[in-house]
Amino acid sequence: MKVTRGDGDFFRVEGAPKAISDYIKWSITPIMYRYYDEGCWFVHKDFIDDVRQLDKGKSVMPFSTDPYGVLYLTVGAPRYILEAVWKAIVKKCHPDKGGDTDKFLEYKEAYEEIKRDG
Repeated sequence: MKVTRGDGDFFRVEGAPKAISDYIKWSITPIMYRYYDEGCWFVHKDFIDDVRQLDKGKSVMPFSTDPYGVLYLTVGAPRYILEAVWKAIVKKCHPDKGGDTDKFLEYKEAYEEIKRDG
């Protein structure tokens, strides 16, 4: 696997094995990655260390159960950021679009909790 600097805050990840591609696809909020070609991803800088750790065969820290953590948002993030993240999740992760139902429901619950409390 090869990691190089990409556009802006993103790193280009080429030749990612299936396990790392699955991690990127199912464990990172969709607004934080982009998929281009077979095995080529652009991953936000906040997640590149996790990708490198997985490539070395190490595990990464468990994900937060805090709704902001689930959506990778800073507590108190502006409403427009919450809405942008939610739209990206629906576009990429909705079960009707081939996404994982359980992961989508986790995102949905976090989104609804933040919206309700905010």
